[in-house]
Amino acid sequence: MSNCRGSDREFVILDAQCVLNRRGEGVSARKVFFDSLPRAGAILATMVFGVAFAGAQHRVRVPRRTVQVFVAGSRVRFDRVQPLSVGRRILVPLRGVFEKMGATVTYDAVNQRVYAKRGKRAIMLNLNRRVAYVNGEPHRLDTWPKVSKGHVLVPIRFIAEALDATVLYSAPNYTVRITPH
Repeated sequence: MSNCRGSDREFVILDAQCVLNRRGEGVSARKVFFDSLPRAGAILATMVFGVAFAGAQHRVRVPRRTVQVFVAGSRVRFDRVQPLSVGRRILVPLRGVFEKMGATVTYDAVNQRVYAKRGKRAIMLNLNRRVAYVNGEPHRLDTWPKVSKGHVLVPIRFIAEALDATVLYSAPNYTVRITPH
């Protein structure tokens, strides 16, 4: 945190979007900044800072087209929650895909853990950690599992490969093909 002074006010900067005024009230950083500018300067600052503020937020985007997932040549249909693209990773609803692979899936709501087992392979994921365990050995995930509308979404490549399957992703076609071994 750093202090910054306006004309006759003092503010504490919390982050790019919020500051505290002298009374301890949260105030929009944009409002504080724009109130201290002449009218013409505020218009230019809106264009410049609008880009900076927008870029500071974490973004999860739904692909322009829906990602299609095939397991052993058969298309997986998603009812309420579609796959998400997070950065360069595809997250899919866990239960539908992995039960179609022949895995048993259980969810421990108390400890927020997901268990998937197929053959001699067992996976345990904590929803609030980036570490998954495959047959008791820790593996670092490059993205966290997510919860959307009551469904757990997991990084498809890591989980499918951990359950001994081959994963092929065609980015131009938005298609994931999983072949269990």
